[in-house]
Amino acid sequence: MHNAQPMLSTDSQSNIVLNVTEIRSDRLELSGPSFLLSGVSQWRLVQSEDFQNPTGWSNNTNSVCAGTYMLGGYCMFSVGSVAKTFTALPPHSSLKIQASFHFIDAWAGESAYLMASMDGSQYYVWVDSYRAGQASSAINMCGGRYGEAKFQVPIDVSIPHTSDSLTLTFGTTLDQDPCDESWGVSKLQLLVR
Repeated sequence: MHNAQPMLSTDSQSNIVLNVTEIRSDRLELSGPSFLLSGVSQWRLVQSEDFQNPTGWSNNTNSVCAGTYMLGGYCMFSVGSVAKTFTALPPHSSLKIQASFHFIDAWAGESAYLMASMDGSQYYVWVDSYRAGQASSAINMCGGRYGEAKFQVPIDVSIPHTSDSLTLTFGTTLDQDPCDESWGVSKLQLLVR
């Protein structure tokens, strides 16, 4: 405690909260918005979405699949893309995007992608593909009669980025009805340093 205020506490998500303005040692330095370890700036979470109540996306449709809340999902997203612009990002030089992509049902070798805005243009920063028949005994976790051999694929990309805004676009090259082949995105986090 300092001045009747706790200096160390936890929040509702079990994150440790330091209620101090500065900590210094020979290897660790916390000062304002920066966190340095051995002089190296560390990643700082600035946005997080669990998709229980998505807002601001070009399509805010969500679902629960195999116990996971996601943007899109079975019979929801197939052809096309979904985008959102994040604003008021703090000063930074690098940005990390973490999420999970869900390949659902009868994908036939099509691709999924993530695009991010840099220097006023959109660039592909992550691409993956999936063919439903590639696993001999895929477990049906979600959707129709096809099993998902790649149900939850992690996305973890870092890009050079300095703008105070970022547009993310998730999409696919699917060309069938969403009740035949579909997709979703869950657990999105944006980190800066």
